[in-house]
Amino acid sequence: MNKLIVFGDTNISTTRDLYPALHISDAIKERHTECDVLSNDPLLNESDRDLLKRARILQFGSSSLKSEPSRSKLYQSIDVAAKNGAIVSYAPRIDTEHWQMRSEELRILRSPVATADVVQVLPQDLPFLAGEADAWSAISDLNDQGVRLVLGMLENGVFLLSGEDLRKFPAIKASDADAFLAELLCRLSALQKPLKACPFAEIAALVDDACARFRD
Repeated sequence: MNKLIVFGDTNISTTRDLYPALHISDAIKERHTECDVLSNDPLLNESDRDLLKRARILQFGSSSLKSEPSRSKLYQSIDVAAKNGAIVSYAPRIDTEHWQMRSEELRILRSPVATADVVQVLPQDLPFLAGEADAWSAISDLNDQGVRLVLGMLENGVFLLSGEDLRKFPAIKASDADAFLAELLCRLSALQKPLKACPFAEIAALVDDACARFRD
C-alpha cells in the first residue's frame, strides 16, 4: 500500500481561512508524502472511490459533517476507506461559530468517533465530543469509545491513549497542532502493517518523534 493521504472534507478548497486541514495537507506535501482531496461532487464518484481504495489514511474534520450531502458522502468515504485497510483519522477543529451545544449537532459531531482509528482533539473540542468539562475525563471517555489512538493536545502535555496504555509527552503550542498532526500522519502512512497490529510502544515512538520537532 502506498503513502497516499486523502482528505475527506469536500469543501476544503473554500474554507482555507476557517478550516485548518488544508494547512495540514500543505505540511504533508512539505514532507514529500502524496496527498489528495475528494471531489466536490455531492455523491461519491468513481474517482473518489479510487482514491479511497488506494489511501493509506483518510483524514477529515467537522467541516463536512455540518450539512448534507457532504455528511453522507463523508460517511460513505469512511466506509470505503476502512474496508480497504486505510487508517481513519478525525481532527474535529470545531468552529463554535458554526456548531452549537444542541443535542442533534452533538450527535453529528460525535458520530465518526466510534469508526475512527485516530482522534486528535484540542481543549475546545472536548465538551462537544465528550460532554465533559474536565479535559482528562473527556479524553478518557473518547478512549472508552474504542478509538485506537486518542491524542489529547492539552495545555500540560500531549496525551496518547490506547486502551489501558497511556503516554504523556511535553506540551506543544496549540498553533502547532496542525503541523504536528501532519508529521504524525506521514509517519503512520509509512507503516508496513495495519495500525491495530502495531505495539503501543511503536506508536508512542512515532508520536514522540513527531512531537520532537516542536519542542523548544
